[in-house]
Amino acid sequence: MKIKDQILVFGIARDIIERRQVEEALVNRNWELEREINERKQIEKALRASERKYKEIAEFLPDQLYGSILILS
Repeated sequence: MKIKDQILVFGIARDIIERRQVEEALVNRNWELEREINERKQIEKALRASERKYKEIAEFLPDQLYGSILILS
């Protein structure tokens, strides 16, 4: 910009260090959450398999024995 034969230069500078740190923290937290979700999914899958296994075992037990096991538990 030129005013009265003088050239003026305007500039704007912004410090984005804090913003980048926040973005990095968000990326890290998202990675942690994804890991936790995957871990929980694996645990749930193992639990369903275990439940299925014990259900199959219980179905083959005689009713009288099955009732005794439930009472002892």
